Amino acid sequence: MKVPTIPDFYSQQHIFVTGATGFMGKVLIEKLLRSCSDLEIIYVLVRNRKDKSAQERWQEATEAQVFDRLKRERPGILEKKVEVLYGDVKQKKLGLSTEDWQKLQENVSIIFHCAANVRFNDPLPEAVFINLRGSYEVIRLALGMSKLKVLVHISTTYCNNFSTESGEEIYPAPADWSKTIEIAEKLDPRDVSILSAKYRGIFPNTYTFTKNLAERMIWDHRDELPIVIIRPSIVICSLQEPMPGWIDNLYGPLGLMLGTAKGVVRVTLVDRDAIPDYMAVDVAIKSMIIAAWKKGLSPTKGDVDVYNAASRSKGITNGEMIKLSQKVNYKYPINEVLWYPSLASTKSEVCFKYQAILKHFLPAVVVDQVFKMIGKKPMLLKVQISIYNAMMALGYFATKTWLFSNEKFLNLRNDILEEDKEQFNYEFDDMTPEEFIEMGITKGQVYLLKEDESLLPHSRKKLRRLYWLDRFIKLSFKCFLGFVAYKYFF
Repeated sequence: MKVPTIPDFYSQQHIFVTGATGFMGKVLIEKLLRSCSDLEIIYVLVRNRKDKSAQERWQEATEAQVFDRLKRERPGILEKKVEVLYGDVKQKKLGLSTEDWQKLQENVSIIFHCAANVRFNDPLPEAVFINLRGSYEVIRLALGMSKLKVLVHISTTYCNNFSTESGEEIYPAPADWSKTIEIAEKLDPRDVSILSAKYRGIFPNTYTFTKNLAERMIWDHRDELPIVIIRPSIVICSLQEPMPGWIDNLYGPLGLMLGTAKGVVRVTLVDRDAIPDYMAVDVAIKSMIIAAWKKGLSPTKGDVDVYNAASRSKGITNGEMIKLSQKVNYKYPINEVLWYPSLASTKSEVCFKYQAILKHFLPAVVVDQVFKMIGKKPMLLKVQISIYNAMMALGYFATKTWLFSNEKFLNLRNDILEEDKEQFNYEFDDMTPEEFIEMGITKGQVYLLKEDESLLPHSRKKLRRLYWLDRFIKLSFKCFLGFVAYKYFF
């Protein structure tokens, strides 16, 4: 019997996607609609917000540049083949109505569960409800699906903090997942917050803790459902599709580099010798689509297929990345820059806190006072506090080198049929890490910071002025300190 191609496998299928408005969710839906356009329908779970309905939020998401190519090549398919369902992963039964819950169970054959709360420092109950109980509700939904071929759960390579080395397997959980849900549901949130650090043990934050428990919960249902777990590492900009360098968030190393380019970030908590593991979003998405195809061709139960979507040694050190970003920021300076770009680094929390006071908080207080005097809203101190909290949370990961086995992830490419390779093969050897990071920074300036490339000559002139101003202020400060020392000691 001839093995169906990937588009043939997805043809006429009803697909359910959570986290559709997120970074990976948008790229997944774009790729499915563009390369597997004969699929029947994609149901997307979207929650309402105070000022916008689920439908309005999805409409806003489809206005992102990531969908421009799809709209050109397959006009009207977004409107025709995506159905928005109001719901909320944080709620029981995913917040779905009885009718929508039943509709999904009767029709859906493929699930991509991408929704997650990626904020590291959220209270334990909040992380449990989204990352753990939300995944359990997806399992409950899937158990009632008579046509289900495969459920793809998106995890993270950083969910196993027992060691800095992680294989493509399920590891023991630090706690009982069902009891953890019960604790989050029944105990007073204040009591849970007090007990949180001790309860999660060696796990540095509630995100990795709950993602680990979610994997164990999935493992416990391995005899009932055909399941795949994809663990991307740090997901950053696209390598090729739908366009090179597309990104819509400031998470990860590119956010740090762009913050430096703005002159806002001037010190960071990292080990310069550590090698961060990052993955292009389109490569991760292709692996998800291929893994679902492979499992769906033979939807066996009793085991869980685990893939670490990691680049392993195909990276550069944090120190090399910082040097590279400095060169790129000088070569392609942005127009809306607050100060001359410069980035110091340390792996000591004490040194980082000291430098953050001098280089982040004190200048922010001064700038905010200037904003007040000229009638503008002060906001830089608030931004710096957010940056500080993020760096402290990320420091656990940025001051270590993590090694993730990715043999099964790489071997997925060997299963692709010859006729599918043009659309789905994910080679990332053609571009060096330096070229990829440089592309990510320059494209991030366009997609995230909305930089006008025609203003580059003006930006370079502005950067030169800021350079001399920066040198003047530093020299003046050193002279002042020298004068004080001379008066005090002599």
